[in-house]
Amino acid sequence: MKRSILLLWVALLFSQGLMAQENERQNLKTGFWKFKLGPGIERLQDLKSSPLKLSGTAVPFGIYRGRVSDNSISSGGIEIHSSKLQSSNDQVIQLSSSVINLHFDYMKKLPAATELFDTWYLGGRVDLRRQNLENELLGNNMVKSLLSSSLSIISRVERSVQILGKSSRLSYTLSVAPLSFVKEDNSFAFSAPQGALEEGDYNTQDFEHGLFEYGELTSLNKFTRIRSRLAIHFPAKRRSSWILAYEWKLQKYTPIEGFGQAMASHDLSMSFYLPKKKK
Repeated sequence: MKRSILLLWVALLFSQGLMAQENERQNLKTGFWKFKLGPGIERLQDLKSSPLKLSGTAVPFGIYRGRVSDNSISSGGIEIHSSKLQSSNDQVIQLSSSVINLHFDYMKKLPAATELFDTWYLGGRVDLRRQNLENELLGNNMVKSLLSSSLSIISRVERSVQILGKSSRLSYTLSVAPLSFVKEDNSFAFSAPQGALEEGDYNTQDFEHGLFEYGELTSLNKFTRIRSRLAIHFPAKRRSSWILAYEWKLQKYTPIEGFGQAMASHDLSMSFYLPKKKK
């Protein structure tokens, strides 16, 4: 099963590459770089560890490389999200959260327009995400990690708007992951999904398990990942432009029924968009 999952991801990336090459033959594409930075608010509740709800400020950062043509957009990049979380009713409890996310997405323009939007894109996204939660009060078990790889469906709509008398673009993007592979790790304690616990298909005397061992292939009912983004694309000055965006992200994982981990973030960011010079 695990080999099949990895082969599925490789096949998807290979097919996206072929599609991108085909579109490049038919359309004039423009490469671009994008850099993102801004403040954020993050909230976390991990019922396996505590019923307390934690919150704090975050710093999202991202670097992206992509291509845009008349009928498609493709991009890949790395996102880093770090935060300090604490409980409102006990200032002693404090967590450090760090997230690193690698992704590739491809969206195809569809021939559809309404009164609400004039451009519609539909496509897919592949993520490889690792999240570390660090609680110094837990001693040997101070670090908890969650590794996940998700296949998401993306929908993006755009429309022209006037801002300070200048023509700009307003976009809304929604991403939902119907299929994910998830692996949870603790620095000292043993961790396994409920299915592995019930079926007994692990060795409790062997804690040196591999990176993908005791992970599970999940759908929306057990692992939920949603991203929602509203952005204003300001007109370019010469070549470069700026993008002001608000992004809401939700991730919820329930390895044992009734004891899930939920994390949500609200990020406000400014991105610098730099297209490649045309030859």
